[in-house]
Amino acid sequence: SYQKSVIKLYDMVKKMSVFLFTISGKKDIAFAKDLLNEGFGVIAIVDPEISGKIDEIHGMGCSIVPMHKLIEKVKNGGAELLLTPEIEVQQSKILERVFENLREALTRLNNKPATYNEGLFEIDITNVLQAIVPDVTRLGTEFKGKKVPDGYCCYGYRESRIRKRKRLFGWDAKFSYSAGYKLGSSDLKKQKGYIEWLTNKKNTPFKMGDLGIYAFISNFDDAKGFDRVLKNLANSRDIPKQCRIVLIEDKFLVKIGEWLQSNWKKVLENNSISAEILFQFLRRKTPNKPYGIFGLSRWSTLEKRLNDSL
Repeated sequence: SYQKSVIKLYDMVKKMSVFLFTISGKKDIAFAKDLLNEGFGVIAIVDPEISGKIDEIHGMGCSIVPMHKLIEKVKNGGAELLLTPEIEVQQSKILERVFENLREALTRLNNKPATYNEGLFEIDITNVLQAIVPDVTRLGTEFKGKKVPDGYCCYGYRESRIRKRKRLFGWDAKFSYSAGYKLGSSDLKKQKGYIEWLTNKKNTPFKMGDLGIYAFISNFDDAKGFDRVLKNLANSRDIPKQCRIVLIEDKFLVKIGEWLQSNWKKVLENNSISAEILFQFLRRKTPNKPYGIFGLSRWSTLEKRLNDSL
């Protein structure tokens, strides 16, 4: 019953989004909190009627632009001079949150305390991926109990002239308390449903791009438990031809996250290069398999490519 018109400002180089909208009530504040929690930036156009909430809105991490000042700038010219500095402030805050979340995620993934569970695993995987591509959509909270994967994000190749649409990377996190993890026939049906949702022309993901990579991300010791389902998925006619099915070990992602931490200054200069190299790497074939497997043993090859890119 609550609708809100927003402007999404997307930076194609930095791969991050800042939302611009008016805040005039409690529901708007709650909506801003949701966006901030998901890792986006928010510029609040503040209605004079909500002057008593200014400190709360600012304390959440929003940038504030008074409505009357913005209207004056639009009328007389120079609105970009008012908004551009705030966009840059929000982008900096996004990166601060991304790298803070990355540090926490790497600590938990490396140690996995006794209280660790599937929910934390989903969040930690998202936080590592968000350090690669800040503009990530996590579906775990809002879509809990619905037939959707854990999340998706866009990726692309800067020099490509033939691809007019972006590509999507979709994933489903699989946490195991034991050493092994085995997928069954019900999982195959479920995963086909997830992929169908990502490729449905009526849904938001399809409007953003074509599904290029679909990944299972797990803390597996042995990939055999995934083989049957992944093989059937990769050979299924229901899967788009351009889609690559992959299995990624959580330790492989941890190594990527640690590399990002070590090289963060250079990565921030142009994070699209490291992201591009990673997604190209994930499309590489695994010998004798119709799907890709990316465990700790493949990290050294990717690390060399990432280091060369710097």
